[in-house]
Amino acid sequence: ALVITSKNNKLHGLQFRSAQFRYAMIYVAITFLALLFLNIYNAQINEEIFSSSKKTSMLEKCKLASVAIAELGALNANTAQQAVSVFEDLNAARLVITDESSLAIYDSLNMATELNQYVLFPEIISALDGNDVFYWRFQDSMIRSTAATPVYSQGILIGCIYIAVKSIPG
Repeated sequence: ALVITSKNNKLHGLQFRSAQFRYAMIYVAITFLALLFLNIYNAQINEEIFSSSKKTSMLEKCKLASVAIAELGALNANTAQQAVSVFEDLNAARLVITDESSLAIYDSLNMATELNQYVLFPEIISALDGNDVFYWRFQDSMIRSTAATPVYSQGILIGCIYIAVKSIPG
């Protein structure tokens, strides 16, 4: 009986023990880690830029409205309506003007039903403490941004402005 045996049992093609294969795998791993780091870093930087830009824009809108109301002196439903007619181009989903006790004087969302009721949003409460407030979140495929600033007339806090904006990213 004739038996043929081969001393070469190695796989033909890729040799997993070769130095060339190990260097290639190290290169792939380093490239993967570098791309992963750059992707995460880029996403964080983009979020910071977006947030900073949105914050500046929203607070400028609030301050514009605050100055318009402060120039009118007393804060009541008539002066609020006058001020709103001046800055109607704010593109806000909701605009609320409150007095110093957070009583709604103007609410673009609920014109008749919610006036003369207290509005206790965290942004409004913080604005009535003298702070400029900005907050945003991504929810239901929309970016919801809110901002509030205090309204001062002759150095006295007379109320606050609250603006909410909804936008679709992209």
